[in-house]
Amino acid sequence: MSAARSITVLVHGVWMHGLAMELQRLYLSQSGFDAHCYSYHSVGPTLTDNARQLAAHAHTLHAAEIHWVCHSLGGLVALRMLECA
Repeated sequence: MSAARSITVLVHGVWMHGLAMELQRLYLSQSGFDAHCYSYHSVGPTLTDNARQLAAHAHTLHAAEIHWVCHSLGGLVALRMLECA
């Protein structure tokens, strides 16, 4: 994996699974973006716990730049992740 690459991570909302973002991922991939769906347990863990898990996932991507596309609670998770960084 090249560290110079840019990727897009799609983060779903509450009561959903990462598969809910699959159509958007497919569209972005067909448009030339390196897009990935991230799935997490939206009910149960705290916002901060989910943010930590998202941060851990982001570190495994080895990307120079990550674009976040989030729906609902996924946006809050991403914001908390960035806030705690």
